[in-house]
Amino acid sequence: MRLINGGTTERFHALFSPEAAGEGARVIVNIFRGQPRAFPYEIGMMERHPFGSQSFSPLSGRPFLVAVSPDEDGKPGEPQVFLAAPHQGVNYRCNTWHHPLMAIGAVSDFLVVDRDGPGKQSRGIRLRYPLRDSGASSMTGLTTHVLDTALGKPAQGLRIQLMRMNGEEAQLIKTVFTNDDGRVDGGPMLAADEFQVGQYELLFHAGDYLKGTGATLTDPPFLDVIPIRFGISDTTAHYHVPLLLSPYGYSTYRGS
Repeated sequence: MRLINGGTTERFHALFSPEAAGEGARVIVNIFRGQPRAFPYEIGMMERHPFGSQSFSPLSGRPFLVAVSPDEDGKPGEPQVFLAAPHQGVNYRCNTWHHPLMAIGAVSDFLVVDRDGPGKQSRGIRLRYPLRDSGASSMTGLTTHVLDTALGKPAQGLRIQLMRMNGEEAQLIKTVFTNDDGRVDGGPMLAADEFQVGQYELLFHAGDYLKGTGATLTDPPFLDVIPIRFGISDTTAHYHVPLLLSPYGYSTYRGS
């Protein structure tokens, strides 16, 4: 980083160098609008760009998934998947096997810098790798998973209370804490005879967790206890209720 414009601007210089090989090639700047992926999601193909790099910088303040593979004799190997925080970007060098853009949670915009010009822009190979957001195979019951999108990692040690609703009255079923993977130990939070049709509420004690991470918070914090109220209508199904959390925003959806 260096200061420019009379010390009023911080310049983070040369974060990456775009690549554009071949006669008549040029570097272009685009905006991609990604639709959120639905989980469970199967990584059905990987691609690479033989003549140019491709970078993605999020514009919507939302996390996204990055999947890359090593090259194994000209084909992609087993993918590795990473959660990118809302303030992180990624640059794929020439010939890096990667999955196309994976937005999660909501429609998201990205600033994309890549190559334009003669020659085939990309090469794709189809494959089959299942990707689940719950870390679980087919099951019934209720599970959750908390991701700290500001830090780009699972939220460890976050207290969660599970309530059964009777109108506006709430009955506490259990209190749990997330493990180092942002999940709850011991299997589903609701299973077997406890897993009944009805209205439920998860109370995520985000304020205490965020204080523990050293995040800069207002007093009182903007987010403290986050209630997610939802209904269970099918006791043969799996209900996964994740939370994507930052000090000033959160989102949830029904996973699998």
